[in-house]
Amino acid sequence: MSGYSAIVNPETVMDWKSEELPKINDGYHPKDMVNVDETGLFYFQSSKTLTYEGGFCRGGTKSKQSVTVVLGCNADGTEKLPALVFDKYNKPYCFRNVKNSPPKYTANSDTGMTSATFEEFLVQLDHQTGAKNRKFLLFIDQWAAYPRDTTALKNIEVIFFPPNFTSHLQPVDRGVIHAFKMPVQKATHMAGSSND
Repeated sequence: MSGYSAIVNPETVMDWKSEELPKINDGYHPKDMVNVDETGLFYFQSSKTLTYEGGFCRGGTKSKQSVTVVLGCNADGTEKLPALVFDKYNKPYCFRNVKNSPPKYTANSDTGMTSATFEEFLVQLDHQTGAKNRKFLLFIDQWAAYPRDTTALKNIEVIFFPPNFTSHLQPVDRGVIHAFKMPVQKATHMAGSSND
């Protein structure tokens, strides 16, 4: 349901953006339009090798160790949601002396996101939003782990992108995740060389 950009006619996407989206966004400021998406992070894969130029390098299998990370931000880029991280270990060794972790961390045997955990995340976000006397739109794709019934939320209106539209519409999918995964040295170089 999410992805498969080749299946969607670009004209259908443009029609939805020009006709449906303005109706949905009516009354909301860009700071109150939020998008959330998940991504796998294979943290032990490298793009470099330690061998001499021209030397023989044997192949190998890439590490499959990963976590799932849920990222979100608002449309005008002024606010990032706290990251939600899924790993398979309840108490990873790297968190041994960490008292307060910036992202919300949860364990799951296959490192994937569960509906129950995402619902808990939404309820907590709804309470925080209400405490700030605020309401916002939350745009998400049609991924199976996202709950379909969101009527219990009082301060967040959840909007599901139409099936297969994500690759054309989802902002987090189109830039934030790429920037998040970009190697540090490349990101630093790009930030330093940009004059825009």
